[in-house]
Amino acid sequence: MKIKEAIARFDTLYPNAFTHGEKLSWLSELDGRIFGEVISLYENAPTVFKGYTSSTSDSTELLVPFPNDDIYIKFMCLKTDLINSDIKRFNNSAMLFNSAFNSFASEYNRTHIYKEKNRISFGGDKNAASCPLCS
Repeated sequence: MKIKEAIARFDTLYPNAFTHGEKLSWLSELDGRIFGEVISLYENAPTVFKGYTSSTSDSTELLVPFPNDDIYIKFMCLKTDLINSDIKRFNNSAMLFNSAFNSFASEYNRTHIYKEKNRISFGGDKNAASCPLCS
């Protein structure tokens, strides 16, 4: 999903008075969290996520692909309900968002290789950590 698609879908489903810039900052906040808590933990991940600014193209692809891309709509609903102090709606939005986030994280975990911080090798791999018990 692209930035412009997420914002357009949110505006259609959840009419609001928030600016494009505010919604863009929410998407940046969410993708920063997704990058930091999920994507960066796996092999072949980009080294950094710089976020989205007003100079970011609206055609930029967001980090979470289909079928989990509804996470963006749920997060913007959550932010809207929080700012509007609508606690009942916020609690429902938070539950839906957390479910979507956990679903995405679980799928990502199943389909990607986790980065190994330390490997123990009992052979010829000189880049692996040595076994402290064998020294």
